[in-house]
Amino acid sequence: MSTKKSCKCPICDTESSKVHSLYNRFILDLSIIDKSLSIYLTSRKFVCINKLFHRIIFTERYQTLIIPYARRTHRLNESLKKLAFSMSSEAASRMSKYTLVPLSANTFLRIIRSESIIINSEYENIAIDDFVFHKGITYGTIICDLDTHKPVDLLEDRTKNTLSDWLKSHIDIKIVTRDRSNAYSKAIDDTLPPSAIQIADKFHLLKNMSNNLTEILKSKYTVGVTIENITCINNFSVEPIKPTTKYEIEREALKVGKMKIINKTKKFHKDGVTLKNIMKIVGISKKTVYRYLNRMEAPYSAVKYRWSCLDEYIAEIESAFLAKIKAKDILTLIKEKGYIGSDSLLGMHLSKIKKQLNNINYSNIVNKKLYKREKIAKLFWKHYDQLNIDDKDSLNNIISISMDLSKIYQSVQSYRSIFDQKSIESL
Repeated sequence: MSTKKSCKCPICDTESSKVHSLYNRFILDLSIIDKSLSIYLTSRKFVCINKLFHRIIFTERYQTLIIPYARRTHRLNESLKKLAFSMSSEAASRMSKYTLVPLSANTFLRIIRSESIIINSEYENIAIDDFVFHKGITYGTIICDLDTHKPVDLLEDRTKNTLSDWLKSHIDIKIVTRDRSNAYSKAIDDTLPPSAIQIADKFHLLKNMSNNLTEILKSKYTVGVTIENITCINNFSVEPIKPTTKYEIEREALKVGKMKIINKTKKFHKDGVTLKNIMKIVGISKKTVYRYLNRMEAPYSAVKYRWSCLDEYIAEIESAFLAKIKAKDILTLIKEKGYIGSDSLLGMHLSKIKKQLNNINYSNIVNKKLYKREKIAKLFWKHYDQLNIDDKDSLNNIISISMDLSKIYQSVQSYRSIFDQKSIESL
């Protein structure tokens, strides 16, 4: 309970010592020693002795503790305000449980909205960027003061006309930092005087370079750059694939039996047996004997070959497959060269190649390597000293096959050196 003998009327500022009545107030305060703290305050009501004003009764004021009608002390409100402005209202609500003053998310929102925001109306340097209302659907524009680093205005969208209307009322602006938006650029060019300086940050300048590099590579190379003769081993063998189906097992048995007859014919011929006796012993014709003597492996059953629209691209398909190019990229390559067949036809042929070469170590026989555009862009951007040995070899191979690629690489490195050296004049 207050010990003051008198109190001033908040309306007429007349001091009165005439007590009308008493009432109790329940006030929350900051916790102490991990215990919640509440203040039970017995407050007084006074009778205003000034008859010229309509106010007859007024309550006692505690300026250093609370404001009228408040249920929390000043210091508790300041603590909650810092919590509200440092995180979202939901997160602040969860954190408030640990301060022993649990509040709802809506209460934290009311604390934020009740805070008066002082906006500086005199500024010459601003920053413009977009923000999202509903991701992928609606966006707005935020404008900040570069000197105070505080927002000064929010626009309902990010169109040229909306920003132009705002800039017309702030024609004295001298410096504008912005992103790569064409709408912002046109609005500034059309509204502000030519003396206004537009600044693009480092990220957006590098993003411009990256996009331009990607577009150049796309215009010149559909998938990437193929380097020939990376490794080439002429002597390699394909290990036979074990038969799995019933037909393959039967066919393999016939092949083994046929090979036994061929070897038997060659042995008789080597031992000096006459052609006529070989025919009688083995049970084959004269023409077959001659054919078997010149054969190194067992013949397969004759199959009538059917023409396919894939035939003229077989060599390119096999080279690309050995270079570990994906099927969809191989399809893109051969379609650009005139292939009109189906995707499934290519898929069946690739499955056949994969089955035939199932046990081959591809790294030993690849004589072509594809560098995709994304890989080329990364190699072109990095400093040569930052590359490992393999990447350095790859970079040297890429820029050596084309003068255009070499010029692109030099341009990218020259552009990057501007940022490394912080050379404003070069920009």
